[in-house]
Amino acid sequence: SGTTVKANDVAVKYTLANGVTLAAYSASGTTATGVKAKASNIGASYQLVPGVKLNAETGKVGTTNYSWVAINMSF
Repeated sequence: SGTTVKANDVAVKYTLANGVTLAAYSASGTTATGVKAKASNIGASYQLVPGVKLNAETGKVGTTNYSWVAINMSF
């Protein structure tokens, strides 16, 4: 007998006129072992100066909430 994995995912991304990029994600499904799984998040990104971005995200995976903020640099 085989296993079945089910998933429903939705994601959106939008950049505002001021340069802020917003993104959101929602997922739910069932694992191969029959366990229900859910995840969701929302994040934002903004270029402070050329090569430097401020990123932030908050979300939930299962019953665990998380948040983070980071500055990313590219050379």
